[in-house]
Amino acid sequence: MNKKLTRLLLIIICCFIYIYIQKSRLYLGYKNDRCQGCVIKDSIADASTNELMPNIIIEDVNGDTLCLKKLIDNDKLVILKLTIPQCSYCIDHALYYFNLYSEDNYVILFHFNNKREVIAYKEVEKLRSNYYFTYEDLPLSADRFGYPYVIITDSSLITQDIFIPDKSLYQRTDNYFRKISTL
Repeated sequence: MNKKLTRLLLIIICCFIYIYIQKSRLYLGYKNDRCQGCVIKDSIADASTNELMPNIIIEDVNGDTLCLKKLIDNDKLVILKLTIPQCSYCIDHALYYFNLYSEDNYVILFHFNNKREVIAYKEVEKLRSNYYFTYEDLPLSADRFGYPYVIITDSSLITQDIFIPDKSLYQRTDNYFRKISTL
């Protein structure tokens, strides 16, 4: 009887170890997919550059519409793009650093189904940057990752930099925002 109990206990322990390893592999695979296609420069993950963004119609909080290009003077524009199906923890992480280093040329672009979803989103009231809504998507390569991302562009609407904040690598995100705050 003791041998049977020992074998059963050993099988149960092996099952738990197997499940733990499988979950770890899935988690690590998920993490690796996040930056697949990214370039690591100065401990910062960049998705891609030199992509032409469409001059989409955006809407401000008051319902006034304008073209994306109208937001850009001769200076660079830093855009944080958020979409509704993204992980709320990822959005919180991106918003935290975006607000921490926010300047006049920083805007947040919400691509949600409707404005009520954005207004209901808990962080909106704490935003230091201007924020706009769009019902059109930006067909950029960073969209394939499904995470919030930061775009740096100028009046040409050609991306000069695209960064994907990673909530598990907060130091990398902090380094990135420190770097671009000096632009």
